[in-house]
Amino acid sequence: MKRVVAIGIPVLLLGGLVTWRIIGKKSQDASLQQGQQSRQRSAPSVDLGSAGPKLIEETLDTVGSVEAPFNVKIASQVAGRIDLLQVREGDPVTIGQVLVRIDPSEVEGQVLQQQAAVAEAQSRLAQAQLTQGSTNVGISSQIRQQQAAVSSARADLNQVSQNYSAQIATAQSAVTDAEARVAAARAAVDRASAGVASAKAKEANAQTKFDRTNSLYKQGFVAAQDVDDAKTTLQVQQSAVQVAIKQQSSAESALHSAQAVQKSAEQQVSIAKRKGRSDIADAQAKVKQAQANLDVAVANQSQGPAYQANLAALQSSVSAAVAQLRQAEARRAYTVIKSPIEGTVTSRQMDPGANATPGAEILTVQYLKWVYVTTTVPVDQSGAVRQGMLVAISFDSLDGKKVNGSVTEINKSADPQNRQFTVRIRLDNPGTQLRPGMFAHITFTVSSVKAAVAIPREAVQQKPDGAHVFTVDSESVAHDTTVVLGASDAKSYEVKSGLKPGDKVVVLSYTPVKDGQKVRDAASEKKSGAPGGSGKGQGRRGATP
Repeated sequence: MKRVVAIGIPVLLLGGLVTWRIIGKKSQDASLQQGQQSRQRSAPSVDLGSAGPKLIEETLDTVGSVEAPFNVKIASQVAGRIDLLQVREGDPVTIGQVLVRIDPSEVEGQVLQQQAAVAEAQSRLAQAQLTQGSTNVGISSQIRQQQAAVSSARADLNQVSQNYSAQIATAQSAVTDAEARVAAARAAVDRASAGVASAKAKEANAQTKFDRTNSLYKQGFVAAQDVDDAKTTLQVQQSAVQVAIKQQSSAESALHSAQAVQKSAEQQVSIAKRKGRSDIADAQAKVKQAQANLDVAVANQSQGPAYQANLAALQSSVSAAVAQLRQAEARRAYTVIKSPIEGTVTSRQMDPGANATPGAEILTVQYLKWVYVTTTVPVDQSGAVRQGMLVAISFDSLDGKKVNGSVTEINKSADPQNRQFTVRIRLDNPGTQLRPGMFAHITFTVSSVKAAVAIPREAVQQKPDGAHVFTVDSESVAHDTTVVLGASDAKSYEVKSGLKPGDKVVVLSYTPVKDGQKVRDAASEKKSGAPGGSGKGQGRRGATP
């Protein structure tokens, strides 16, 4: 029993607690619902705006930087030690002002060397002009002597040519004779071969006759004398075969000898041709040499033009030496570096005593009386930017200082990497406040419209059937109104129809606004101290029906 009581008491307590929480929750929900219904029945608090005339400008905002129109890198054209360099960053310079001096010692030595070369060339020219004259003594006799040498060389050439033809004909005749002998020897060989064949045929016949007679003798049909006669005949024919073979061998030996003689004769022809050609070539070379000597002798008749050519060459040497002297003097002038523009020193890379090398930057001078503000415009917006277009520019480094300018230059080609067009705006720079590298904000005024009726952008709600606003009448009743919009900028819309100047529109609502609902002006409540809505932290742009 005690155990049942111990279990039942906690269960009862737990059930009572749950029942109490359910009743409290229902009471709280009812209170919240009642408050919500009360708020819904109350007029919502809104911020109002007035429709009225306004200048609406469509703009394009970009960023850019200040650039000097003339940016000159001062560098030396000669190598040497810097003797003078007094200007520093920020110093103004004028056109022609001496900025840097390079030690001229080495260049001065080159100038003196070239001056000496000019003097030497002029001396050689003067000496040649003094010794110019006629030198034709003995030239006529030399010409006659060389003419005789040419005639003699040509006669030798004719003799060698004739000898060549005779020698070739003789050698060719020997070849023809040797060829006839070879043909006769071949015929003798052929006859000897036929004799061998005939003797062998007779030998074979005698052998057959002997064999038949000997067989008959053994059978007793012929006498022994007949056998002896057949044997003798066979032996005679065998001897005749040997004789024919030797005659064939002798004929072949004679053929080989005749062929050797023919080959020797042909070689003699080749030797005669080579020797004859060599002799002719030698004779022709002697003719050419004699003719060349004659040409030299004839050329000596007119040494005047040769002297003139020599004088011209010496004059060219003088001109070349003078040109090199001028180059050395120009390099000497390069040791003094002057400013090519009026401007300000913005960078100094070297100090006095440093070694300057050709092309190495020493100073940077920039023109700052007027500057460019350079920016880039995307390709899709480049059509809106025109030369002469007004722009507004502000600079963060000058506490947001704003200046007005106009587009001066537009690059006709876009950068292929970022697809941007470069645009430059020229600005006067009194006091050089604008300095290269400054960051700038640029605003291009793309279009400008004087709207008779304009409202804040926050007042407009875009719906499927078009743009809507909530207007508020004199009784503070909201009306859902359809409007037709025109131009716009970052803050306002132009209203072409649906509103008139002075109309009040809901810009911001703290609770949803419905058509025909009464609203409260939050600004008026703040001035009067009356309780407002739920606060701006929960405000809504425009209103919802």
